[in-house]
Amino acid sequence: MEKRVVVVSILVIVLQVVMLSSVMGSMEGHHDMINSSIQIIEPSRHHYQSTFPLSIKLNENADELIIIDNGEGGIRSKVLCYGCDSYNSPYDLKEGYHFVQIQAWMGGEKIDENTFHVIIDSKKAKITKTLPRKGFSNGEFSVEFNEEFTKEVILRYGIYNDMKSISLDLENDCDESQRGKLCTKWVNLSEFDGMQIVYHFKIIDHSGNVAISKKYMLDVDNTKPEIKSYEYFTQGRKITFSFEIKEKNFKEIILEDNGGDSRQKNLCRKLNLYSCKKTMNFAEGDHDLKITVLDKAGNFEIINHLKFFCSDEGCVEE
Repeated sequence: MEKRVVVVSILVIVLQVVMLSSVMGSMEGHHDMINSSIQIIEPSRHHYQSTFPLSIKLNENADELIIIDNGEGGIRSKVLCYGCDSYNSPYDLKEGYHFVQIQAWMGGEKIDENTFHVIIDSKKAKITKTLPRKGFSNGEFSVEFNEEFTKEVILRYGIYNDMKSISLDLENDCDESQRGKLCTKWVNLSEFDGMQIVYHFKIIDHSGNVAISKKYMLDVDNTKPEIKSYEYFTQGRKITFSFEIKEKNFKEIILEDNGGDSRQKNLCRKLNLYSCKKTMNFAEGDHDLKITVLDKAGNFEIINHLKFFCSDEGCVEE
């Protein structure tokens, strides 16, 4: 008895795999049975918002023309017409994936069949986040959204009389995220440097639903901070740094010690007449310093490899 149960279970699994392969294979072509006498003219696409055109022609009259919907909600059947050789009318299906059979019957027997699949998607993408939302931009924009059947993501940006559009590469610009998809695009904003722009995203799915994000105003800063001069001097194991920075949207100066404490430390958060001075204590040992000057748009300039060796006698530049 146990052997029969095992054999039956294996057969069921094999049948399920075959059926799934058949359905997935149908995704590659719209109408599955090329040699069928039932010609399915419409639907001609795979995706619709709700109602879609259903147009069918037969080689000869059938007693009944039946539609069987194998949808996500179960199997439903309906007689489309009696004593007919064609059918042409809008048809409604519920939301989701549908594997549809069209059958012609004569004298109580099925004489032919054809199939197609269609996806009903009436919901536009749900946009959960766009960045940046305020302040400055250096050209990087991102949008996070939930949409299973994305066709196109468009970034619109510029000034009101000079708006530009760019379509994102769904494969290279977008990744899966906790909320669906996260798409990021960098564009060259040099022509808008020092100006204020507006931007938004448009997301189109395969059914034609369109979602548009909120519009945001941003100041464009495409220019790196300019380090006019910098110097440093040591006193024991203390090092004093002095900077002269030209940057109207200055944010901060960050120090990283790759030879000692790797944590980032803030040297300056504001400038006094374009200048900043800060004294730091350093532990004994080698220190390889990296100093980054940042503006509010994310532009930066780097001073690399300031190397010191510190001991009880003080710090010496290497």
